[in-house]
Formats: sequence, structure tokens, C-alpha cells
Amino acid sequence: MPRLNHKKTRDGCRRCKARKVKCDEGKPRCSACARHNVPCEYLPPAPRARSDAPAPSRPAMDPAISSLPSVDFDKLNNLYPQLELRLMHQWTAHTSQSFSLSVDFWRYEAPLLAMNHRVLLDAMFGLAALQSSRQGPTTYRRMANGDTTRDSHQDPTTVARLGYESNMDPVNRDTLLDARMYWHRAMSEHQTALSAQFKENSDAAYLGSVLMTLHALFVLSELQHDPALQIQDVATWLRLSEETNYLNDVRMQAVGGEALDIAGIQFGRSALTEGDQQFQQDQGQPFTSLLTFAEDYEAMTPTDRSAYQQAVAYISLVYNGINDASMHPLEACYRLAAMPSRLPKRFTEQVEMRTPRAMVILAHAFALMRLVSEDVLWLRGIAEDNRLSTNIVTALTSSDLEVHLATHTQSLTESTSTLTVHKTDSMSSALTSLFQSIQPEILFSTQSAGSHNYQKSLIDAAIATSIPRFIAAEWSHDSSNEVIQDLLPPYKERARVITYLREQAQISKIEWTAVATGCDLERALVSGNLGFDVKWQSATVHGNGAEMFAASSSAWPGTVAIAMLKQWNEIKNEYLYVPGMLTNANEILDMLQSSDGEDGGMRQKWEADHVDVKESRREADSRMERGFPDAAMFLMERAVLFDEEVGAVKQFQDNDGKQRLRLQAERLEVLVRNVMLEVKHHGNGGCGCD
Repeated sequence: MPRLNHKKTRDGCRRCKARKVKCDEGKPRCSACARHNVPCEYLPPAPRARSDAPAPSRPAMDPAISSLPSVDFDKLNNLYPQLELRLMHQWTAHTSQSFSLSVDFWRYEAPLLAMNHRVLLDAMFGLAALQSSRQGPTTYRRMANGDTTRDSHQDPTTVARLGYESNMDPVNRDTLLDARMYWHRAMSEHQTALSAQFKENSDAAYLGSVLMTLHALFVLSELQHDPALQIQDVATWLRLSEETNYLNDVRMQAVGGEALDIAGIQFGRSALTEGDQQFQQDQGQPFTSLLTFAEDYEAMTPTDRSAYQQAVAYISLVYNGINDASMHPLEACYRLAAMPSRLPKRFTEQVEMRTPRAMVILAHAFALMRLVSEDVLWLRGIAEDNRLSTNIVTALTSSDLEVHLATHTQSLTESTSTLTVHKTDSMSSALTSLFQSIQPEILFSTQSAGSHNYQKSLIDAAIATSIPRFIAAEWSHDSSNEVIQDLLPPYKERARVITYLREQAQISKIEWTAVATGCDLERALVSGNLGFDVKWQSATVHGNGAEMFAASSSAWPGTVAIAMLKQWNEIKNEYLYVPGMLTNANEILDMLQSSDGEDGGMRQKWEADHVDVKESRREADSRMERGFPDAAMFLMERAVLFDEEVGAVKQFQDNDGKQRLRLQAERLEVLVRNVMLEVKHHGNGGCGCD
């Protein structure tokens, strides 16, 4: 394999080129020809490949990345030589073999190149530290004892699994913080590469960007490992993929890409080995329906259609390879991670605009990640969202309580000193057996809140095993409101659960309660689902903006859960309304604009459009009829909050339970400040999120 730790020459003499050695291009004879006393003949200089191609356009810097705060790099330079030795061992022994089939390149060639380019070295260390944080400290003791040694020809998937499964210790949070620190240092160098004309380090900048893109995808499951840390979002992965594609284009124009192409580093939009045929619609089986459902109701340009066709063909290629076992799980992992960089930029734009068809296609890509997550453990947990249960568990484990968590069999969550994890299926018999073995005093339900049958099985298992108290999965809107039930059908199922609890409390000894906390305003602002786009400083206000609604932070359910336990005798067998705050769109917009100026800059004036909330409901109905239920739900959520005729806020205003639970209201300014930190800095070291 060509070595990468030297500058490539393109104008060397004929003999040196034939021998495939470096030529110093000396005139009239190079040193090699002079040493061998042979004629030295130079060929006329050939034009560089793609010299007529337009210069690649650099993607606009994502504000969430360009506004990264400075990191204390002196800490890295002076304090961690032993850590970096350990991380280099982690890289060569485990990490380099855990995400790609190009093991030899990442294990041997990449470290040599990284010795002269800090951006690549830091990206390697960040990914190695991330993997180490998920292994725990026992791994190093076992490696020292020889328990994880392997044959050099051992299957890479086995090595990847070995690195994870050689221990069951709790996650090493300090190492996770190390991973973040190295990732942000690499990101700083990455920004420099994006804004500079680089030729000497183009391979290193590109490879570093590849690893940072992988890192951004893999940390989407970070919530399962340490819920106290802020997490990245899908947008970070998408934007880094676009920047990786840009760096690849510049690299190809500057020095060519033969060595990396041979090594199988396929990020960027150059043709895949399957060629153009992979983008034909007939290769979109079995997902061609993603291109045609409800298409009569969508204004789709030829550019949009082409982007969708290529995306569907791409996921179909990976799915068919997984399904017929012709594609190795690590190859599937690498292809899925590279997906945004391989597709037209228009597809990424459609995802960021939350276009229903693009979101459905992306959801299929995440489903494919789950298909190979047993073999590629980087992908485990990415397709799941356990924020509610995590926030409640975090609050409970912070108090002096014995806490048990029942989760599905494939969960990444492991037991700690304050939490005992039980991995089980959802069958009634399995739940009954588990409850009999641990005999909890109270049972919190946080999953499948829209499923009456599943909730009923939990209640029945609790009664059968004499669990005295049950808290139903609510933590959102008022499910007793019949208008909300009509707008959001899952709430009708929730209401049936409450009715069933009331009935069982009359004929058994079980006590219960349920609590509505309003919308999760923190998540809604980060995702943009309420019409506030923090990145582009624009807002769509439904109604006049003065309509009050109930809201809370993501951490509020945990706070309420602790208070409910303390005041149980006062609130048992009741449905409670405990909002973190009551607010409206105008207050939120004003606070967002104020927070924009807190970094020392001028207060920013946001662009705001007002729309009729009734029109929002009509559009939601239309999208539902056209086969876009997810997009319809976003609009219906807004109708629930902003349409005063729904009456969603009335019970929160009339029966606010904060005083009964001895709780103080949350402050909007604090919540908005946290949102701005998350969106702009993604929890960087030094930004206050640690």
C-alpha cells in the first residue's frame, strides 16, 4: 500500500516513475539516476486531473460549529503524555478495527500520517477515547493479562465486539470527557482547514474530517452512556459530512486521491465502485415506495426527485447487502456513516428542513443501523430515544433510593453503584417474574405511553406482584382533554390507561398517580418543532403569540418525580397538573433575542412570521390524508399549544400542582440559555455544560 508520509511528486523522471520511487527532480539528472549512472529523461508535464473543473465551493460554516468556544489546549499539550500513549494503544489494538474493513490502513498508515498532522491525531484520540469510555477501566487490566489478544487474521467484527464485551464496568465518564476535549480540539483544526488553502496537509485534513464525522454519528447514542452530558444531534453529523465532501474535492484537485481510494476511504461524492447504476430506481427495491407514496400531493422538483432516488438506492444497496449477507457488518456501518457525504447536497437540505419524505428515508437508514448493531456496537442505541426515562432515572439515582431499571434486552445501559439494570422482554410473564424478584415499592412507567395494551400489562403485573404504587407514563399534555385526544390519537390511549387505573384502584390495593407537565420546551426549541429556528434566528409564530401554554425543561419530570415520592399521601389516586412554567411564543421569542446578545455581541433581531393557527390545523389534516403522519403531528402539536379553542392550558392554570409538591416554577431565561448553549456549542468543554 502506498505510504502517505511524504509529499507526492508528479513531475519526476521516467525511470523513477517506472521504479515507483520518489524523484528529487534534479536537473539535468536527478540524484537517483546520477547515482546509478544512467540517462535521466523527463516527460513533458501533464495537466493535472480535473484542472478544468470549477473550484469546489466551501460549505457555509455552521454557526453551531463556527461559534465553538476556545478549549484549553495547553492542558492537552502538557498534561497527558501517558493518556495519549494509552489512546494510541487503544487506537491500534481496538478502535482502528471497529468501524471499517480498511483495517490495515487505519491501523498502520493513518497513525504515521497523524504524527505530522495534529488534526488527524486529535480526531483519532477522540474516537479512541470515546470507545474507551464505553469499555471501562477493566479493559486495560485484562489487556495486560493477555485476555484480549488476538490473531492478526481474526475477523474485525469479533475484535470490535471483544473491545466492548471484555468488561461490564460502569462507563468511564472522565474518559468520555477526554473524548469530547480531543474532538473539539480536532474541530478547531478542522475549521482552519476549511478556511485555508491547504496542499501539504490535504490528506490529513480529509481523514481527520472523516473520523470526526464518524464520531458525530457514534455519539448519538451517548445519552445511554452518560445522561448528565449534553449530546450531539443528527444535524452535526449531516453538516460534518458536507464539509468532509468539500475537503475531499479540494484534496482531489490538489494532490489526487489514489492512495486513499485504494485504501477504501469512500467519503465524498466521487463515484462508488457500483458506479452510476446504483442510482437507478430499479435498484431501490424494496424501498421504491418511499419515492411514490403521496407524490401527487407534493411539489417535487427534478432536483428533489433525483436526490430522493439516489438516497433510496443507497439505503437499498446497504439493506440488500445486509439481508443476503453479502455485505460485511463493518462495511454496512461505514457506508451508512458516509451516506450524507455520498448523496446530493439537496438531500441534506431536505432533512434539515424536515421534509417528510427525506425524514422517512433517513429513518430507514437508522433502522438499518439497528440491523447490524449486534455486530457493530458503535451503532447500538443510535436509533432509540430514552430521554424521558433517563431524566427520571437520573433524578432518582441522585437521591438516597434503591433504583432498578427494566429495559429491553439490547439496551446499552449497564448497572452502576446507584442503579441496577434488568434487561428483559416486554412479555407479561417476564415482567411478573422480574417484579416478583425485586419487589419494588413503586413502579414508574416511562415507555410506550401511547400503547394502552402495554401499559395495561404493566399495571396487571404490578397488581399480581403486590406492588403498592404505580406512576403512569404521562409527562406531557393533558390526556383527559377530549379535543387533544382527537388531534393527537395517542392521548386517547393514555386516557384509557388512566381510566383503567381508576377502576383497579377501586378493586385492588394499588395506589396510583399521573402527572401532566406540558410540552418539553427545551427539546422543542432545539429541534425547531415549535417554529423557532435557533440556527437561522427566525421564527414562525402561530396566532398572535400571546396564547399561553404549559411547558417545562427536559429535566423537570425528574424533579417532579422526586417531589411526588415525598408527598405521596397528599397526591395519591389523582391526576396532577405540574407545569414547569406557563409562557407564550412572544415571551420565548423575546428571550431568544436577548440571549443572542449575551456573548458580548449586539442583541439580534429575529425574523418572525405570523400564521393563522387554524391554517396550521388544516395543513396538518391535509398532510395526514396525503400519508405524512409525522409531519402532521408536528403541526397538530402546535395547534394544541397555540389554539385557544383547544383549551390545553386551562387545567394547568386552574389546578397547578406545584404548590402541593413544594416546587418552584422554572425560569424561562434559564431554559433558553441552556438551549442556546446546546445548539451553539453542543456541550463543549469550557462552555458551562460539563
